Amino acid sequence: MELQTMQDRSATTDDGVSGGASLPVAVGQSETRLGLPFQRPSHRRQDTTPWWRLFVQIRWGSILAVVPTLLLAVVVIQNIVFFHFNRPQDIVKELGALVATLPNSIPDHNCTDLACHWAALQTALAELKAGQTALAELKAGQTALAELKAGQEAGQTALAELKASHTAISSDLEKSQTALAELKAGQTALAELKAGQEAGQTALAELKGGQTAGQTALAELKAAQTAGQTALAELKAGQTALAELKAAQTAGQTALAELKAGQEAGQTALAELKAGQTALAELKASYTAICSDLEASQSLLAKVWEEIRSNKGLLNQTLKDLETDYKNMSQELSQENKDFSLGLSSLQQKVVDQPTLNRELHGLMPRDCSDVMAAGKSQSGVYTIFSGSNSFEAYCNMWQDGGGWTVIQRRKDGSVDFFLGWNDYRNGFGDLAGEHWLGLQNIHALTASGAYQLRIDFTIFDGRNYYALYDDFSVGRNSLDPEKDGYPLLVSGYSGNAGHSFNDHSGMKFTTKDRDQDKRIGSNCANDYKGAWWYYSCHLSNLNGLYKATGTCGSSNAVWDNLGPSRYACLRFVEMKIRPKK
Repeated sequence: MELQTMQDRSATTDDGVSGGASLPVAVGQSETRLGLPFQRPSHRRQDTTPWWRLFVQIRWGSILAVVPTLLLAVVVIQNIVFFHFNRPQDIVKELGALVATLPNSIPDHNCTDLACHWAALQTALAELKAGQTALAELKAGQTALAELKAGQEAGQTALAELKASHTAISSDLEKSQTALAELKAGQTALAELKAGQEAGQTALAELKGGQTAGQTALAELKAAQTAGQTALAELKAGQTALAELKAAQTAGQTALAELKAGQEAGQTALAELKAGQTALAELKASYTAICSDLEASQSLLAKVWEEIRSNKGLLNQTLKDLETDYKNMSQELSQENKDFSLGLSSLQQKVVDQPTLNRELHGLMPRDCSDVMAAGKSQSGVYTIFSGSNSFEAYCNMWQDGGGWTVIQRRKDGSVDFFLGWNDYRNGFGDLAGEHWLGLQNIHALTASGAYQLRIDFTIFDGRNYYALYDDFSVGRNSLDPEKDGYPLLVSGYSGNAGHSFNDHSGMKFTTKDRDQDKRIGSNCANDYKGAWWYYSCHLSNLNGLYKATGTCGSSNAVWDNLGPSRYACLRFVEMKIRPKK
């Protein structure tokens, strides 16, 4: 009957809809069925958490305990559907089969009545609720972890803010200390101000006292002024009297001067009179002495005449001796004439041998270092040169390319300053055995009389050697006044391995920092490039620029364009030298 009643009730659901029976899955109204308490399903759900999220949020430590519950929940869900579509007696069978499939952890799983099965389901439901509780705790833990992370980030932010605040506090502290120092200075200034105020009050009191004294003194001054005016009037009267007195004194002094002049004239006349008397006396004495001397001279003349007469024979003998000496001197002069003729013949012979005479003359007065070498001197060094009307010393290079080179410029160590003026470059400067410039007037004297070669030898910073040889070189060759014409350069006939960076300077005048003769408009190339050279506007070579021995140089240094690995390779050594063209 109970089963029949259950079937009748299952034909109509709690909400009045025909169909299968409902499985109690939530707490509702309690009833008693089959001798067991039965809760009617309620339409109001107490837990809104979806059942599928329970399987995701279970902690790993509860997996072994929850797995049976999860399996039971799956089976229950399947049988809910079955319960709605099958009869209660079939439900009992299905519940028995369901309980039989549960794990051994569910007690009395072999029972067959519905009450036993329903108790097992309630136990599973309790475990499912425990799982939901654990899931809620897991959510709470995750929320707490998120809050912990948020708190950690907030702590880090707060720490950063604390550091910033500490920095701000330090800055404020320094400002406070500064303000405190300024406050102390203000207090000191205030104290000084008070002291100054007190001193000012004291000075004011003294000023008032001084004002009173001043008024008294002013009254006295006015009285003194009145007395002074009276005295001034008297003084003016006295000045008038004094002027009259000075005029009288001047007249008296004039009269006195005239009197003194008359007295001096009288004394002079008296002295002249006395001198005339003395001279008259001396004249008388002199006349007497002359008369005595005349008498003595007459006696002496008589004696000398007698001696001349006695010495006439001696004079004749002396005359004969003079004639003999004349004959001897004539013979000696004849012999000397013969010797002079022989010497003249020898000189004529030497004049005929002109090359020999030239060599001897050049050896004594060499025109350049090639003459020095021709005279047999093969040692490089400093020699005296006679060129034109000039004589000067120059360094002779006797070893390079056949020798006989006269060195006109050398740079090797930067010991001599080459950024100099016109007079220095005209006359020459430096050490002939070291760094030097021979001088424009000396270079002109050498090259104006004939064709000369120019050889320039270079050593760049990395040790490599180069040279440039020009077949024709001169300075001021066609100039009547080379100083006025600026010592113009002529150079041509290049050969060598250094490049012809000197050719473009041919025809240019020499420019120094104090004598601008280049073609650059608005500035001086010598000042711009720190040297002295035959600039045009401005240069491809600048051998008298600033010395630098290593690395890459600039256009203001001693350079020769495109020599070595770069356009302005630094020159460790450079030497310019000339000799007559062969």
